[in-house]
Amino acid sequence: MLLTAISELLSSERLWVILTYLKESPRSKYWILSLFIGSATLKYLLLDLYTVIKTKRKIDERKQKAKELKQVVRETCALFQYENVLDKDINELRKSLNVGKLMVIDVLQAYQKSALVADDDLNMVTEPVSEALEHARRLDKKYSREGLLFGVPISIAECLAISGYDRTAGAGFYVDKAVEEDAIVVKVLKAQGAIPFVRTNVSQAMFSSRPSNFIYGQTSNPQNPGRSAGGSSCGEAAIIARGGSYMGIGADFGGGIRIPAAFCGCYSLKPSSARISIRGLIRVDEKSAIQPSVCPISKDFRSLKILCKAIMSELMYDLDPNIPHQPFSKSKFKKASAMRIGYFMYDGNIQCQPPIVRAVKMAKDALELMGHTLVPASVSEMGTPDYDVIAMYGKLVMSDRCNWIRHVLSHEKADRSILIPYYITMLPNLLLRIISFLLYFRDKNLSQTLQGCILPRSVEEYQHNIAKHKRWRQKFTESWRNMRLDAMICPVFPSVAPKNEAMNFATAADSYCLLFSSLDFPVGVMPVGTVNKTDIKNTLNPKVYKPSLYIEKILMKGVQGSEGLPIAIQCAALPYREETCLRVMKEIDFGMDKDSSN
Repeated sequence: MLLTAISELLSSERLWVILTYLKESPRSKYWILSLFIGSATLKYLLLDLYTVIKTKRKIDERKQKAKELKQVVRETCALFQYENVLDKDINELRKSLNVGKLMVIDVLQAYQKSALVADDDLNMVTEPVSEALEHARRLDKKYSREGLLFGVPISIAECLAISGYDRTAGAGFYVDKAVEEDAIVVKVLKAQGAIPFVRTNVSQAMFSSRPSNFIYGQTSNPQNPGRSAGGSSCGEAAIIARGGSYMGIGADFGGGIRIPAAFCGCYSLKPSSARISIRGLIRVDEKSAIQPSVCPISKDFRSLKILCKAIMSELMYDLDPNIPHQPFSKSKFKKASAMRIGYFMYDGNIQCQPPIVRAVKMAKDALELMGHTLVPASVSEMGTPDYDVIAMYGKLVMSDRCNWIRHVLSHEKADRSILIPYYITMLPNLLLRIISFLLYFRDKNLSQTLQGCILPRSVEEYQHNIAKHKRWRQKFTESWRNMRLDAMICPVFPSVAPKNEAMNFATAADSYCLLFSSLDFPVGVMPVGTVNKTDIKNTLNPKVYKPSLYIEKILMKGVQGSEGLPIAIQCAALPYREETCLRVMKEIDFGMDKDSSN
């Protein structure tokens, strides 16, 4: 109404009267200039306010729609008893579905009910997939029960396209923009007989390190609700760890699937960016030189392997001919020769707490027990000497001074963990260089983080950064080959799942994940144990672990009360050697006692 009133006031006839009056005034040119500047400013402010209100209304409508859909599914499966379904491992579940011992619709409703019960506590489901029930009925009527995942319900992160649904990536900007076609990975899963049945929460704009956004709220860690579930595919890790889904699909840009998997105790694989098609994955920043990956995540290793095999099928390469044709190789996975595997517990940036160091040592011992050779590696010396992973990752991802993120979040509040790059990239490069230089002698990590915000001033400078990045990747790969490594194991994150408030600063602690994102190496993540009392005692003992960096001190606040939380490792290999990652994970699983309290 206000905009209508202003439009009427400034209509052609009335505006002519006003201008005629001002023309006779001695200061007419100043009055006219002021009038137009004031009108333009007022119109801009009102339009901006209108857009903010409209976005908020869309978000509220989106929340209400999801709430109603959840209630419909709850009522549908309210009386269903599902314990005998959820207790089955993946092989038993698949066999029961294939021989008709279990009906597809019964399995679906079991997981629907379990997922929504878990959602009441942890808030990880954005909405159920309403077509899932009809999909299950169709599968039950089929005589031929084909597909590696026939009848298996599967959860899908909200950032991946499902036809007829919004794909917001946790940003209000994308609300009420339903997609018309499934993501390639969703098409492949359906062809393999799987049933996408729920969509799960993601961090804001797939950029925040906190497991929350202003559309769906915050997802809690199933191991401890006061701890972070990580970001950005937080909902996938939470629903699988809680038992609301056996397997799912998320995304990873700089740790988006690996950190949630580590914090919640799941198995996951971040493939090389072109091994699994990313068509249908929303990309808030399409100009970044670092490419995202579509990632499988699961409850245990066996189901992760089956999920990878199902996705990396001939069908995917038929649907997306732009990615290298490399279906899952059984021979590479089952290769029996002993491997030479590198390991490290410190990347030259951030110290890992004692339980994380112990996790890598446990994996090392297990691999040695299986007959493999383990050699120490210094990753800070494997690349070119003038390359800093944290700083260069920032330069390549935020090369447009974060204009993309400011555009997407222009009509909503930015999450606290985004605020550092959100505002600091607005500062002049000279000021950032001075601050970064002064910080270097007190906190190298903060200095590197600020260095990542010193962005290119020209196309030539950006191209220089790209060339520098390529030289570093080439040198790192050469060093890897000179060491004759098949794989490498290392930490995922410097600590176990920290308290929720600590994740406001966690972007500076992602260096262990950023390393392999920058290299575009495939990486598997797996839990190897849990925090015990000795770990806590060692972490609090300055003779064993003495934090010096700001982020190390922040993460120290979460040590007390961390007993029982999962500890996890990364298993990396050269590009397009995902089978090697999986093989290392299998060997670790076989080589250690998974029932030990550690």
